[in-house]
Order: sequence, then structure tokens, then C-alpha cells
Amino acid sequence: MDKLNLSELEAKKPIAVDSRGNFLTLKDVEEKKPFMALAALDTGTQKDLVLKRNEMEPDYEIFIIGGEKITKAELMKEIKDETELGVDAVRAELSYLTDIQAELAGEALLEELPKTIEVEPWPPKEYQNIPKTLWPVLFRRFAVCAEDTDTTITKHAAAYRAKRVIPYLSNVGRITPIVLTGPNDIRPNFAAACLRRGVVYITGVGHGLPTLYTGYRSSRLWEECKYGRAEVKNKIIHLLSCQTAQRLGPDLVRKGACAYFGYIENFTITWSYPNVFWKCDSSIDLAFCRGLTAKEVTQVALWTYNGMIKKYRGIHGPTATWLTWDRDALRTPMMNRRYGNPKCSLEQALYLEELEAELAEVEIKDIERVEKSINTEKLLEEIMKD
Repeated sequence: MDKLNLSELEAKKPIAVDSRGNFLTLKDVEEKKPFMALAALDTGTQKDLVLKRNEMEPDYEIFIIGGEKITKAELMKEIKDETELGVDAVRAELSYLTDIQAELAGEALLEELPKTIEVEPWPPKEYQNIPKTLWPVLFRRFAVCAEDTDTTITKHAAAYRAKRVIPYLSNVGRITPIVLTGPNDIRPNFAAACLRRGVVYITGVGHGLPTLYTGYRSSRLWEECKYGRAEVKNKIIHLLSCQTAQRLGPDLVRKGACAYFGYIENFTITWSYPNVFWKCDSSIDLAFCRGLTAKEVTQVALWTYNGMIKKYRGIHGPTATWLTWDRDALRTPMMNRRYGNPKCSLEQALYLEELEAELAEVEIKDIERVEKSINTEKLLEEIMKD
């Protein structure tokens, strides 16, 4: 139990099923009682296992970005009725249990993250001979932040991002944020912001569907095949929303985006600990700000998710379960090239030809990159801060 960091309640819940359909606890598994692979169980047994685990859990609520709050009782009914949400809940729980069984077998979930990651100096080497007095003019960069504050869940996420992500863009990433919130988070404003010269990063929280990302009162910020290439060309994009990795994300890359980070399923949180979900997702933004590549950012995000999953096994089982679900739903260029180039980063893009000559209100010393490498242990500590 210590190795897995399970709470007493989690240790009492069934985590496996034997060939006769009997539920097995952690103690049973540690005593080497044989059990079936979770994927080999029939759907009825899978459902019964998940229902039993939820039955033992005190009341809790989940929230899907784009939906309403759902109580434990309502979720259990969804599972029994085998609705779309009920099926997702079973999949989430089985994935969580698969990780536990793998760890019991001594399997590593992720390859080791390098202790340091080399970062290209800023500005790119092609421009090193340009006088530093011109850097504020020529190398000004922007990030568009589309923050939907129109619903309870997106408002909560946007508040977290306003505190932990947006200041980081300017203070660490040397990128000026263009923030769209409330009634300003609509298609005309969003398109105009994305077209501004010097925009290298587009991020935000909003509702999503396979082909759609929305802002204030369902304004269609991006819809598959219904936006201009110039809005996304040579930009890195990260969307905290449901399902956009299915079709919109690949469409953004086809139209010229360097990289897309988002989710192929519904992004789901528990209302008991919402900030841990925002923390895991925002690790993507924070890692990009440090100059890491899309592949390295993916590694940091997965390590952040896994660290929080293990922590919350000992605090709140449903939170650990739905963190596992969101981790598994994340899609990035490291996982598939249809989501972009795993080597791209905010430090490697070349902007000189696209930037307008306007004086940036930032001192030269704030633009210079001093660090030549990133200590990943310190970066993860920074991400994990409350």
C-alpha cells in the first residue's frame, strides 16, 4: 500500500476479479491470488466492479467542461444504464486500475525524464548579430488567451489560469498575453487577435466538440474548415476543452499550426479538487514558456499527471480516476504527427519577417535568456506549487 500510496479506503476497494467473478482487494492481489486481465472481463463484470468501487466511496461530484455537475448517485445510474457517460466512467476506472496493477507488477509507466534539458538561447542564433537595442522592436511576441468565463466550470478554470498561467507567459516566457474574457471572447475579436503580427502561441479554456472550440455564449471561435490559415500558421496551440483532438486539432495542424495540444475525450474533473486538474493541464503552458520542445512538454505534462494521480490515490480515489482519464485523453505531437512537429518550441520559431516595427514596453534585460538549460526537477516543483 505504501508503494502505491493508496488510502485505507482505496485499499479496501476491489481492484481485480478472479476467474470465478469474485472481487479481489489489494491484499488478495499481494497474496498472489490469480486474477483476470481487466480487458478480458465481460462488460457486465467490468460494470459491476466499477459500481462496487463507487458504492464504497463517500458522495462526490464530477464536472465535464461543457456540462452540468453530476452527483455520485447520478453517475452510478449512468453506469447502470450504460449511457455514453456511464461507459466513459467504466473506461476511466479500468484505466486507473490497470495502472495500479502494472505498478504492482513492477512496470514503469513512463520513461525517465532527463534531469536537465538543453534550451536554445534567445534570440535564435540566426539573429545573434542584431544589436540588442533592436530586440524589443524585432522580437516582440504575443500569446492569445481565449478564456471563457461564461459557465461555472470554465470560469473556475479561467480564474486559475489568470493566476498561474497568464502571468507566467510574460514573466518567464517573455511573451505578451492578449487576454479575451467575458463578452470579448467572441469570434471577431479572437480572429483579429490570432492574426496580429508576432503571435506565436494560442491557448485558452472553453467548451469543445470534435470539430468546434467555443468562447463566450457558444461563440464559434474555431470550427473545422471555417477559419483562415493565417490565424494558425507557425503557431503552437493548446486548448483546454473537450474532444477537439478528434478533428479540430488535426485540422489546425493541416492549416499550418506547428503543434496542437488538447483532449480527444470529455475533459472531466471532480468538484472536490478542481485545481489539481487545472494544474496538470497548465503544466503544458508553463513548460512551453521555458523553451521546451513539444516532445519535452508532453513528457513534463505526463509526469505532472502521474505525480498528481499517485498523490490523490491517498486522498480521493475519484479524483485519481478522472485524472487518469484526462491524462489518457491528452493528444500531442509526441503521440502522433497529425498533432504537429514534436521538435517545435516557442524558442525555435523565427519571427523577424512577420513582426511589425513597434517599440515593446519591456526592458532589454527582460528579453534576454540567461539560462542555457532547464532543471526539470525544479520545473516540476514550480508546476506543483499551490
